[in-house]
Amino acid sequence: MRDLNVRLKAPHERLRAQLHAWLGNVPSGPAPNDAPGMICYLRAWHERLHDAGWSGIGWSASRGGMSASAVAKYVYYEELARAGVPRLLTTPGIAFVGPVLMAHGTEAQRDAYLPRILSGEDVRCLGLSEEDAGSDLAGERVYDEVSFEEVVVPANALIGPRGGGWGIAMGLMELERADQSFANHMELLVLLGELVALAESSAAGIPAGFRDRAVAVWTKCQLFRAFNLHTSRQLDRGQRIGAHGSVIKAFWTQLYQDVAAAADAALDVELVGDDAWSRRYLDARATSIFSGTLEIQRDIIGGRIAGLPRHEIPRGLHELRNAADRARGTAVLDHVEPSEAAQRHERPVARRARGSARRTS
Repeated sequence: MRDLNVRLKAPHERLRAQLHAWLGNVPSGPAPNDAPGMICYLRAWHERLHDAGWSGIGWSASRGGMSASAVAKYVYYEELARAGVPRLLTTPGIAFVGPVLMAHGTEAQRDAYLPRILSGEDVRCLGLSEEDAGSDLAGERVYDEVSFEEVVVPANALIGPRGGGWGIAMGLMELERADQSFANHMELLVLLGELVALAESSAAGIPAGFRDRAVAVWTKCQLFRAFNLHTSRQLDRGQRIGAHGSVIKAFWTQLYQDVAAAADAALDVELVGDDAWSRRYLDARATSIFSGTLEIQRDIIGGRIAGLPRHEIPRGLHELRNAADRARGTAVLDHVEPSEAAQRHERPVARRARGSARRTS
């Protein structure tokens, strides 16, 4: 499918041309299907990016980056996605942990960890959990919980002041929506292009209504692109992404599922195998839950952006859900209003660790 020709200011277009030329000369090769092979593949790819100076362009020049603006990072992620190459091995380390250390860490912490994160030698991840919430800090029922008891954290491993972790974590969460998310629209456009090519080459012919569906998805991708570009410009003007990060997550979730639904309708196979499109189809369904459930994102959008009034969930609904939970032998929650759930984004809730892992739905 043809793409829109979006032209930015000269410095950003020069960056695009430089990265595009470099990517054209450094093929990444096909990705393996097995997990150990994928890790080795991503590590080798990260090393290539790092050796060429492309692994952390948003970092300060003194720390090995390019001091790139948010719009420049938008261009960077868009070109990586357009080329069909993988993301960084340690995207959380580059996009989240590194910037947090630069903002709140000690000089000794920065010197010890930042070079290893940038090179991919250290692979960092982000784990957030709260009793009855899991990765959804504003959630109330869907979670995976891992609790630790009698954990000793060395004093030199503390980032920021003692007791100040909540504010740092909330700032980190904004980075999740304001960095790697800039690639989402182009990744979906690339997938849509692959899907259209498959449909056009199918011996069964293009299914009825597929072209209209593909055009609708393409149009939404372009709207998503415009929103991401607008967000990057807001960040460069010093504005925070705030609750608008929920718009990015919710829109991407629905759009990814639209692409997956188009694939299910267009391909003359059942998407239940181990092929790429089957994995994408299942992954698209999971986006409603991971990295912030869709229901919670909509609650944030409605309350904090649209200013919709919050109403108490009817107690009868909670009683019905709790009865179903008891029938399955799972733990239940007391009656919780949506407003209470949303407030968990704004303040920590201290709870006693139980030292167990469980899942409820």
